[in-house]
Amino acid sequence: INTRRDKFKDARVREALGLAFDFEWINRQLSYNSFARVNGFFNASDFEAKGLPQGDELAVLEPLRGKLPAKIFNEEIPRPPSTLPPNSLRANLINAKQLLADAGWTYRDDALRNAKGEAFVLEYLDSGGGERPITPFFQALAKLGIRGEYRRADFALIQKRMDVFDFDLFTIRSPGDEAPGSELLDRFGSASADTEGSNNLIGVKDPAVDALVNLAVS
Repeated sequence: INTRRDKFKDARVREALGLAFDFEWINRQLSYNSFARVNGFFNASDFEAKGLPQGDELAVLEPLRGKLPAKIFNEEIPRPPSTLPPNSLRANLINAKQLLADAGWTYRDDALRNAKGEAFVLEYLDSGGGERPITPFFQALAKLGIRGEYRRADFALIQKRMDVFDFDLFTIRSPGDEAPGSELLDRFGSASADTEGSNNLIGVKDPAVDALVNLAVS
């Protein structure tokens, strides 16, 4: 999700959209359970964050305590929403509805709208092959009053729009590295957040993140 658009800047909105994505059903019904859920950018590696920070990890974070949310130190790493029992998509959508309402989005005139009356529309850019997983996601979003629009285009056009951060939603592979280095500056560094063509697609611009990235690179 492109956090640069006004409608996505509220964390409650992004959380609500995540609640509407039923990974377990899509994986089971459409993909023969061939996928594993990604819990972060460093999934299934030595760099994946688990539980509460401790040891060397806590030592790195401690100097940045004043720049980081308190929950980083006292709450376990959040995991993506699940629909496995006792959870369910229906319960997740109820939570999503409340989050959207708290963020100022209410259902009226056949659509979810903000205070200005603008309808919530989510465009998915795809170069082909994404119709199957995106369809049940759009169906769930429709129950919240959000209209999903599927736009198929050649990758050159999609890349052009990505370069200038002109997108709502798309699918991208973000390969990891067993020894993360300077590529982290391009992906998470503040200097690249407003640089067209950079890999900082979600617009991360945070001094605490910069400090951690520079430490990793060094």
